[in-house]
Amino acid sequence: MPSVLMLCYYYPPLGGIGSQRSQKFASYLPDYGWHPIVLTPKQGSYLVDHSLDDGGSKGVEVVRTGYIDLSANFKRAAHSNQSHQNGNGSKSGVMNILKRAVRTWVYIPDGQVGWYPYAVRAGRRAIETENVDAIYSSSFPVTAHLAACRLKLATNKPWIADFRDLWTENHYADYSSAMRKRLDQIIESELLEKADCIITVSNAWADVLRRLTGGRRRVEVIRNGFDRSEFASLRRKCPDKWTITYVGNFYGTKQDPSVFFQSLRRVIESRQVKKEDVHLKIVGEPDPYAQEVATGLGLSDITSFTGFVSHGESLAHQVNSSMLLLILHGDKTNLGHVPGKLYEYLGARRPVLAIMPSEFEAARIIRETGAGVTVEAKDTAAIDRCLIDSYLEYKSASACSMNERDLSQYERRYGAKQLADILSELAL
Repeated sequence: MPSVLMLCYYYPPLGGIGSQRSQKFASYLPDYGWHPIVLTPKQGSYLVDHSLDDGGSKGVEVVRTGYIDLSANFKRAAHSNQSHQNGNGSKSGVMNILKRAVRTWVYIPDGQVGWYPYAVRAGRRAIETENVDAIYSSSFPVTAHLAACRLKLATNKPWIADFRDLWTENHYADYSSAMRKRLDQIIESELLEKADCIITVSNAWADVLRRLTGGRRRVEVIRNGFDRSEFASLRRKCPDKWTITYVGNFYGTKQDPSVFFQSLRRVIESRQVKKEDVHLKIVGEPDPYAQEVATGLGLSDITSFTGFVSHGESLAHQVNSSMLLLILHGDKTNLGHVPGKLYEYLGARRPVLAIMPSEFEAARIIRETGAGVTVEAKDTAAIDRCLIDSYLEYKSASACSMNERDLSQYERRYGAKQLADILSELAL
């Protein structure tokens, strides 16, 4: 069986959608004739979810490497320095400038660059001893691509670069220096030119990557997805209250929930929805901005944050909801942003309320799968109607109806087959 070396910083037990994408690829690749060898840090920096399977039982070989966490080391040094300042404002200001300078000129290409030498060393060893046929890397962090590119140049093995998110064209990118952005663009261009195939998660992002490469490189779309087996064992029940569930973070005004909160308040004030029936559940850590908005509108008593939960717990919250909420900022750079949570929403088969422009790719998927309703943030009357309709369903016997459409093209197994096909084309 041919082997693929997979450089994945985010991998179980680290949580998050990036970890799940890489782990599902690795777990299902053996079913399509490829043996995965995963390179990942022993102790990456992120929230840990011990419930996630690393694929070892399915034949995935996981090599855990060393890692220098530059970000954590700098934070400890900064904290130690601040503890000796005794509230000196000027020194605190200097420290903030230093932090910004470190993020801009030390973390190149990102804060995980301390993994680079370990990934390259372990990658060389694996290629020499494991008869590796191809290389795959997944970003973020871009450091994974940097290491994979080095290995590709040293061994001439075909390399697939997976951009789960755009890099310099990302809506959430926050550049404090035009010079740093230009440096990232130069590195990005070099990486894209060296990759034998670039994959990403949406058609619109694929178009962006084709533009960045001048159409010279092969770009394919392999979407995120859901795993049917993870939902099979979940116990479904109608919630005791009309429960609207949102999974993840809001990122402040970049994914602003205020329009939704205002609509929820209106339908309650109009008495078309009884406040005592409502539960807004946010699966994730408390978000200061969302808390502020909820408090300002008098909705904090019906709004709860679960804190970080395991992936399985998150899915359980979703299947036992009346409605699943998705919000995307209307910025046109978000046209191809299809959040990983949308696919889990599809797998949960509960109605989705998506607040975003209708031309967004995520909105198209929702329409085509019959998963729910998409409305523009400015169409407040439409948002109100969606909430009222969902509430009336909750009050009726049809509150637990499920979307029964064929969603197989959005399953993780389907994506792994696509990756296996590309690997076979390039390496065999």
